[in-house]
Amino acid sequence: MGSSGTDKVFAGSIPKFYDTYLVPLLFEPYATDLVNRLASRSLSRVLEVAAGTDRCHGSESADA
Repeated sequence: MGSSGTDKVFAGSIPKFYDTYLVPLLFEPYATDLVNRLASRSLSRVLEVAAGTDRCHGSESADA
């Protein structure tokens, strides 16, 4: 099997690709589920330990 040189090179911003494609596909459903589960509880503090590009949406964002 032959392959061209273009399939060996990633061109572009990896953080932008991650945030644009991987976060919505892989991680956003879990974040939404977690927010929905926590919304029904009376919490004064939550320790967020995830790593990523700091993408926040609506009710998922928290006051610092």
